[in-house]
Amino acid sequence: GVEFDAVMHWVDSVEPRTQDDVMPVLVLCKDVLRKLLTNKMRLQASGEVALRGEIEALKKEAETAVEAAKEARQQLADMQGFVSGMSEQLREAKQRAESLEGRNEEARLQKDLSERDQRIEELVAEVVAQRKAMGALECQLQACRGEVV
Repeated sequence: GVEFDAVMHWVDSVEPRTQDDVMPVLVLCKDVLRKLLTNKMRLQASGEVALRGEIEALKKEAETAVEAAKEARQQLADMQGFVSGMSEQLREAKQRAESLEGRNEEARLQKDLSERDQRIEELVAEVVAQRKAMGALECQLQACRGEVV
């Protein structure tokens, strides 16, 4: 093809000598302008297609993050319910231990309580980890939502 810079330089410098020379220069200028605009529109359209693809990918990523956050919330609620139930069982076990007489029975119950205490501490640590994971997922979701906008 013809170098557009050279043609544009020629268009800038040309001065038709007669009325008859004006029409070919005008036709040439229109052709150069049409080709430049067509090329620019083609580039712009390909850029829009690429951006739409990125937007769709970000939307899917955001949907995945939302689902993961929902699952994490449900797991957290389940764990909190479990911890609550275990706490109630611990309170009941402590009450039984206080009312029982005899060292052997009391020693057995103390062991049971300490095992439950340890299990509750493990569950609390799991709940804390789940909350941290949920917070991270929510941050990712907010970041995805910010990129989609």
